[in-house]
Amino acid sequence: MNNIDIVYSNDYNLVLTFLSVFIALVACHITYLTYKLKIGQKAKASCVITYSKDLPYISSVIIENQKDKDLVIHDIYVRFGPNIYIDMLEKDFSDRYNIVVPPLSVREIKFGPVFMYNVNTVRVDVESLFKTRKFKVVLSTSHGKLICNDWDKGWDAISESLCNHHVFVVNPNRIYSTSSVYFKNNFETPAIDYSSYSVEVRYVVKLVTTDGEKLFCNIYDNNKKINLFKGLEFSEEVLKDEDSIRKYLNKARKKKLVNFSKIDKIYNVRKLMDSQLEQYQDEIIELKSESPLHFYTIGYIHSKWVDIRLWWQNRKYK
Repeated sequence: MNNIDIVYSNDYNLVLTFLSVFIALVACHITYLTYKLKIGQKAKASCVITYSKDLPYISSVIIENQKDKDLVIHDIYVRFGPNIYIDMLEKDFSDRYNIVVPPLSVREIKFGPVFMYNVNTVRVDVESLFKTRKFKVVLSTSHGKLICNDWDKGWDAISESLCNHHVFVVNPNRIYSTSSVYFKNNFETPAIDYSSYSVEVRYVVKLVTTDGEKLFCNIYDNNKKINLFKGLEFSEEVLKDEDSIRKYLNKARKKKLVNFSKIDKIYNVRKLMDSQLEQYQDEIIELKSESPLHFYTIGYIHSKWVDIRLWWQNRKYK
């Protein structure tokens, strides 16, 4: 073998060595990225605040699981500042409401109107908190506390067209079928539904149709038109109690003004709300978020002082 062949052989071996090291590094990098997707917990979240007739409330929480494994959620809190948490699920110390967000997927949780906010036995006002719109979604998961990252705005073609007017966004027109997501959910993604009744709902009537189907129909205190009862007028005399509504609807059924087989049950929503409100004083305290400095210094020192006083009192009673 001459000197030229030796040089070419050395160069060939060097290239093979370089390629082997490069492929090994790429494989290690991919393995590391896969490992990062599996280890720990990471999520992004966003909230939708809705201003209703009475109280503002969080109507939707969207959570994106950024790991390649299930995210098991026990509780959902929306934190304003460092010290105020709004409990979204109101769990009664059971696990039957656990929410599972599949790997690398998005889950939306819907919530209904709120008629009261309270801290222990005191009614509170949270409207000023909602106006700041500075909040974090905090999850209680199977692995402990998880503070979700904010939802980035991301990219879309419309924003690019605003920067460069030579960008055109073409919209195809379609008539969507009844099986499409647009038809089913009114242009919203499928969501877990924690809906509730607003303060405008006075009664909920459970009806049985001639086909045996059960329907729940809301009756409002502002004489709001209802599709099933669109030919009826609900006066204050009719809304006086459940018996009055039952007699009025049965009379309308005999006159064939409404179409149903029988009234199964009537729920007095306003009475249920009032029974809860009676447990609280009329005074409502406005909640304001503390600054992190005040919370982590004065709040911590005050809490320790209360703990010491409680310990000393308990010690005296022993």
